[in-house]
Amino acid sequence: MPVITLFFILLAVTGTYSSNPGFKTRITSRAIDYANGVAVDVLTKKLMEMPIPDIHGKESGVEYSVIGVKIKSFNKPSSKINIVPKTGLGWQLSNAGISLHGDFKYKYKKGWIKISDHGSIDAGAEGVGFSIAITIGQDTTGRPLIGSNHCSVAIGSMNLKFHGGASWIYNLFKDTFIKALKKLVVGKLCEVVSNAINNDAEKSLKKLKVTALLDKDFLLDYRLTAPPNFTSTYLETMHKGEIFWNQQIKEAPFSAAPLPPVPRSEKMIHLWVSDFLFNTAMFVAQKYNFLKFNLTANDLPASQRSVLDTSCVIMCVGAMIPKIRQKYPHTSVDLEMASSKKPHIDVQNGQLLIRFFGDIKMNALMKNQNPAYLLTLSSAMNMTVNMSIENEQIFGHLQDLKIDIGVKDSAIGNVNKQALQFLLDSAISIFVKPHINSLLKKGFPLPMTDDIKFRNTELLLLSDALVVSTDVVYNATATPTNGTDGIKIFPNIFQEIRRGPSYKIQTL
Repeated sequence: MPVITLFFILLAVTGTYSSNPGFKTRITSRAIDYANGVAVDVLTKKLMEMPIPDIHGKESGVEYSVIGVKIKSFNKPSSKINIVPKTGLGWQLSNAGISLHGDFKYKYKKGWIKISDHGSIDAGAEGVGFSIAITIGQDTTGRPLIGSNHCSVAIGSMNLKFHGGASWIYNLFKDTFIKALKKLVVGKLCEVVSNAINNDAEKSLKKLKVTALLDKDFLLDYRLTAPPNFTSTYLETMHKGEIFWNQQIKEAPFSAAPLPPVPRSEKMIHLWVSDFLFNTAMFVAQKYNFLKFNLTANDLPASQRSVLDTSCVIMCVGAMIPKIRQKYPHTSVDLEMASSKKPHIDVQNGQLLIRFFGDIKMNALMKNQNPAYLLTLSSAMNMTVNMSIENEQIFGHLQDLKIDIGVKDSAIGNVNKQALQFLLDSAISIFVKPHINSLLKKGFPLPMTDDIKFRNTELLLLSDALVVSTDVVYNATATPTNGTDGIKIFPNIFQEIRRGPSYKIQTL
């Protein structure tokens, strides 16, 4: 049943779980009420399309058949989906009306009397209602499970109208027809609903990925870490929310902080993303030497390439550090940049705070010779990033970047630290900020399916977590696709880092 995806739109590798989840969803009663309306529409469509088997029987000497039965209409009922604490969901429907049309034929024999006839029949059932319990849990792989039980149907009344043939004899088996048709309606209602849950929804959940490969080396694990939690006003799902090195699945040596409570909101769905998820990505990237790349003059805009020259009039490496100009004139310098320890990301006070520690190795590029080593700088960088949300994508902008440097090693003797700081500040302005903002500008598409879209979305940066609060809209005409296409920012970032700055960088 498509509506079930409303409950698992983000459920877009075995190990010991962190005591706190890295990712959490909360689906409120408002979302359940919206899903209820969608469920009635889906039920109506499925009933109208479902083939109905022929009925054959014999009663009081009358052999009869009702064939070609079709549901002509299904009047929308009163419907309610309730959250059943600690259990799942309960769906109750009442005061529905169903009309059917079909053909009949019969044979009646008593003694020497033989009668056969055929015609058509119209039937109407009023006061139709049903209730069904929906249980939601998890399997051993952390994938959600769904099932139904206790389906019951009640019919208030049913009337028949025969067309054609000798109407006087119909009264002999009218009650038989009503009994058979009631049984048919009861069976079909439970069949449609149970199949939608036990077959359609369960098959969809079996296809649901609980891990996603980000680039070729990073694996995002967002499986359930516990069965869904049901309260009287919302249901919650807790997810692992950790990024691993794909070739070696090993837990990070730190845990997620408790997720903060969300401020009072009338949104349908709330999504928590712990900064634990981002920090596990940084831990893996650092451990496997992913956070490194080289910067050469060719990586900069043409108008700025001279900044890495060793000989110039005003603004270049050679002007800032005369010893480089004297020893290696008329060439350029490259920068080998690598993190020296795990970067750390904090979400707090409405901002994303990033601390980055690295070494910058400078080499003179000698024509037809190996690069000549110059010096190595140690750096500690602090970044402040503002986050925003637009058109259901999360964007970032680097607001502030401060960097402290020191000379870790030098092959050219003492170096003026102020000159280095000026050079580095220029590099930040020319390269670092534009490079980071080019990544943040790509956006983080929120995980959605083709048939479910987010609307009126808000983004909050609370203590240790990003919180997305949103309404949803269901599009019944969309053609769903499988996969995790919604998770796109991580592959983009990892790919850009892997590629390094070798694409054209625009200054801001």
